[in-house]
Amino acid sequence: MSKDTDKPFMHMSIETPLWLNSPNTLDNTHKAGFGFRIDFPINRGPLNIFTGFSHLNYGNHLNILDITDSSNLEGNEGTLTVKEGTYSLKYATIPLGLKIDKQYWSTSLGMSMMFALNQAEVHGEELKFIFGADEFEDFSKEKINTLNSAIFFSFAGKLPLSPQWSFYLEPEFQYILKPVFEGGIDEVNRVNLFLKVGLRHMITLPYDN
Repeated sequence: MSKDTDKPFMHMSIETPLWLNSPNTLDNTHKAGFGFRIDFPINRGPLNIFTGFSHLNYGNHLNILDITDSSNLEGNEGTLTVKEGTYSLKYATIPLGLKIDKQYWSTSLGMSMMFALNQAEVHGEELKFIFGADEFEDFSKEKINTLNSAIFFSFAGKLPLSPQWSFYLEPEFQYILKPVFEGGIDEVNRVNLFLKVGLRHMITLPYDN
């Protein structure tokens, strides 16, 4: 319920998460993602339950495509012929958490479900050779853990623009619970830091006395 009226309300936020650290992928991206959140106040108090959606871009990841004729290989003594390529490492995330919400600040704690998004893999024409098959590590996107999860903590500073609108900056700490690749063959960071830049709007809900 609103503190100023007897009508129920919720808040909806549209935000852009920016990287504050490098995710340790090929291009060490600082590209923006996008997302939205919906907050539901509990009993007119500062405690909120929230959920939403985010699209996170972890940058391009390097992979090599083995184009060797397998009939010409003799175990680790053979030579692999490969093409280098890249693909974007992106996740769709759905958070669920609790927020303490005040006029000029808020703090949040929760968990996100992460779903890897299938991205096109682009390989160049240049051929490279690897001597000894034991030196070949396959970072195929098929080895990405399709389902993952992360815990997060954030603290936001808010600037009220009107009774219904506010602007916020929100540093967020994220820890991914499983390696990005099966077997932990990669070095993609599981500990990350974002800065979320967002606009928040209070929505008054229909209410019958």
